[in-house]
Amino acid sequence: MRLCNPKSTSSPLYSARKNADPAIRKRAFEAGALVVPSTPEALAARMERETAAWVEVVRAANITAG
Repeated sequence: MRLCNPKSTSSPLYSARKNADPAIRKRAFEAGALVVPSTPEALAARMERETAAWVEVVRAANITAG
């Protein structure tokens, strides 16, 4: 799961979320999640890589919607 902010999110707010409170990180970890700070550019690049990989899986398995 990825939490994404709108493009209009101010830099200070983005920075505050990026450096999440240790208590929040601990609760997330206990719930099975891992908080990994990143940049919008790094997230966009990862999403592009993952989308390309999953497109190949879907095509190879001949998966269709509906």
